[in-house]
Amino acid sequence: MTEPIKGIKIQNATLQTFQSFDGSNFTTGGVNFGFDGLKGVSVYTGVGTNFRENTTGAVIDLKAYGKYAEIPLSNGQNMTISAGGRLRNNFNPASQTFQLRFEPLKTKIPLNDNVSVYFSPYILTKSDYKNITAENLKNNFRGGAFGGATVKLGKLEISPEYQIYDFTNPKNASGNIIISYNF
Repeated sequence: MTEPIKGIKIQNATLQTFQSFDGSNFTTGGVNFGFDGLKGVSVYTGVGTNFRENTTGAVIDLKAYGKYAEIPLSNGQNMTISAGGRLRNNFNPASQTFQLRFEPLKTKIPLNDNVSVYFSPYILTKSDYKNITAENLKNNFRGGAFGGATVKLGKLEISPEYQIYDFTNPKNASGNIIISYNF
């Protein structure tokens, strides 16, 4: 990891694209920062765009995860189960929104030293900053999940994944690609 400021480390640079099956999409690129003494806590800062609506703006995520189980596998690796969540903020000319997401069973299963599969169900709510009310947050509450595989190629990681955003609407889903360079 690179340390531009004492106590703050650059973990990786990431490019992510989320191609929804309804024709919409979202792509973001940025950097994840970690902090000394705060294991599992990171901040992602980047730029995101929704090409369909021609909006571009800042994306800021605060993420916190903690591992609570390691299960030995026959291949000598450990399956890990963690819990955590994130607060994603999008700021662009068309909208200023946030999403609060909790992932209670984030599971990663290594198949070998360079390939792993993962799955994470979640619950979330979201709102724009102009209309934050308890009623609005309750009305936007839903559950979803994502899963995929990660392939490590040196310091580069490539993760194709499938995501369903709302279990009550299975058509609200996407195919995602995440490319990260680890420092």
